[in-house]
Amino acid sequence: MSLDPPLLLVCLQKRAVSAPALLEAGHFAVNVLQTGQQPASIRFSTRAEDRFGPNDWSPGECGAPVLRESLGVFECERHAVHEGGDHFILVGRVVKASFDPNMDPLLYFRGRYRRLHFD
Repeated sequence: MSLDPPLLLVCLQKRAVSAPALLEAGHFAVNVLQTGQQPASIRFSTRAEDRFGPNDWSPGECGAPVLRESLGVFECERHAVHEGGDHFILVGRVVKASFDPNMDPLLYFRGRYRRLHFD
């Protein structure tokens, strides 16, 4: 959303099970998944009660859950929350970012998981 200050936005469906917890949290993390994390992607796309239980995660610097072996992670401090129709717009100030250039991103497009093709 912004480079100075570093801001990131996440849109949360108001009916999402995780929306109340994310709106109350002072910190949150955005985990960018890599190709080996397809099972985690499927688990998080369902309405399962405990999405983090079966995943390999640890608390980040600010306490938000960080999935191990993610392609990238943005750890954020809540900056603002806005109404956006049937969604909340959660704005976070990035306090830490990490990236592993040796991994490929997990992509989901047109109803299927896909891979980037490099020549």
